[in-house]
Amino acid sequence: MNSKIWLPGVIAGLLLLGLPGFAQQNSTAVPSAPSAITVPSGTSDSPGGAVGAKGTPTGAPAGTERIPAILPPGDPNLIFVEGESAVSTNFAREPILNYDCSGYRTLQLNKTTALKGDGEYFADFAFYVESTGTYELWYGGTPPANKDEAQVSYSSPFSLVLDKTSTFEIFRDTVHVVENYTPAYYWNLVGDFPLQSGSHRLRFQVTKPRNYDGKYFFYLDNFFLVKKENGTRLPVTLKPAVFPRDMDNRSIDRSFYSIDEYEKRIRDNPTDVTAALELSMVYSLIGDYYNALKYLRRADLLEPQDRTILLLLAKNTLWKGDTAGALGLYKNLLNYYGDDKGIWLEAGKVAAWTGRYTDSVAFFTDALKKFPQDLSLIVNRGLSELWSGATVRAKKDFETALALTGKDVGKLKNLGSIYTVNGYADMAVPVYKDALNLAPGDVELYTLLYDTYVRLNLTKEAQAVKDGMEKRFIPTPELTNFLDVFNQKIQLKNLVLDDYKKQLEAESDNLELRKLIAETDFWNGDMDGGIKEYESILANYIYRQLRTMEKASAEYMGILDRSLVYSSYLLDLPQLTASYAKRLNDHLGAIK
Repeated sequence: MNSKIWLPGVIAGLLLLGLPGFAQQNSTAVPSAPSAITVPSGTSDSPGGAVGAKGTPTGAPAGTERIPAILPPGDPNLIFVEGESAVSTNFAREPILNYDCSGYRTLQLNKTTALKGDGEYFADFAFYVESTGTYELWYGGTPPANKDEAQVSYSSPFSLVLDKTSTFEIFRDTVHVVENYTPAYYWNLVGDFPLQSGSHRLRFQVTKPRNYDGKYFFYLDNFFLVKKENGTRLPVTLKPAVFPRDMDNRSIDRSFYSIDEYEKRIRDNPTDVTAALELSMVYSLIGDYYNALKYLRRADLLEPQDRTILLLLAKNTLWKGDTAGALGLYKNLLNYYGDDKGIWLEAGKVAAWTGRYTDSVAFFTDALKKFPQDLSLIVNRGLSELWSGATVRAKKDFETALALTGKDVGKLKNLGSIYTVNGYADMAVPVYKDALNLAPGDVELYTLLYDTYVRLNLTKEAQAVKDGMEKRFIPTPELTNFLDVFNQKIQLKNLVLDDYKKQLEAESDNLELRKLIAETDFWNGDMDGGIKEYESILANYIYRQLRTMEKASAEYMGILDRSLVYSSYLLDLPQLTASYAKRLNDHLGAIK
């Protein structure tokens, strides 16, 4: 995106955990775009310029000699895919910020209407399997609905489509729920899948609404596959930061109860904290924050100072629309859990998103006393200062963050990711270029820079990075596999868009299809393409409205037309009457 502030992302951020209603209630609190500011680059001639040899747009070192590729580390028994890395989706326009989710972002579907025709909500992914075998599929997100529609469901069922050939319907009855790692997000074990080595495509597809209120509702933070041998799960040594603690835990492996059942259990056992907490989460899922807070306060009395309860109190108060009250609850939470950096980040961002920049800066400043030199806290404080108009202080924070990375490529990657997650992809570009200058063989840096250019809709620059990556390294089987998945993701995005555009050629007036193309363009960073489609939608819609108005007013227009004809006659009638009267009088005089 070309703007200096990612406003759709900010609005999405207000939906932390994605629960409905809050963004609409508080849309006026979204900060306006500040004046442009660029993140400083350690070695570039200009903030947006290349760090390597002059005239090299990709930031890659000059020269044609191939060098060894350094591939990102990974566990041979684990394939982990972030939800926000979907190559194409119509769940939402942007991923939602959530500091308790992996990668700090998550995919969320929360729609009240079905797509027209045979359309379905989907998220497409590409991944690579190194060795043929059986893999256990897990995902982090909302558990699916029960197969029996007589049982209440608070989320939608979904289907998995593997390689466009095999479709598997997924219901709560066949999924094991292992643990709740953050409100509304659970680790779900789907089952075993035989997979051949090579590239694969997986689609999460939602075609049915939840039966509670008819909403299409499904959250997806990530999914992963663990290799199995002889029916036994192989050990995972390099685990992501967000991962199941105990994959064999089945203590919460049951469906949600109905609201009536929860209330009955609480009446029968007034000290049941679990029932009160679960019921509050159910009310949050359906958007009833008043009742959610009612049962959270009950749970807080039974189990005071519990982190989950205090955090949910703050969140639901925010979603209810009481920003000041929510910030007060975040402060109370931090009195007990001040060593949790994620809470500091969330509180600071909530304050910033709602226009309370002084509170936001104060949260980040206090957090830095506990976590000095933390890049995320420094950058986020700088962004809050930027939004408030304090550009000098903001620039100083950005410079401090860059200086703290030194020549550490890992820290530079982290800094670039922080800018991207917060909607400032343009500020990540020079950071990644600095890192490439230090580590020209790091393949992941090329992919990060490519994805950043795509997000900014800088097609030529992105293609230059891709070309440079394919020509720069000494070929190896591992590199070939890595590039195969990378290229498949690009091709998959293009194939999806091409399919839509072929349909559009036959149905040029299909506004739902145009909207789907626009959403896909926005998801993949093509703001110009998305805006163009919405312009076509608006023009088509206005034309249809005019045609509808014309048809509806046809009878009235006929009356007006006849009235105009009659009015001309009636206006002339006095003169005609006088003329005829004179002629009659003349004839009468002649007769006499």
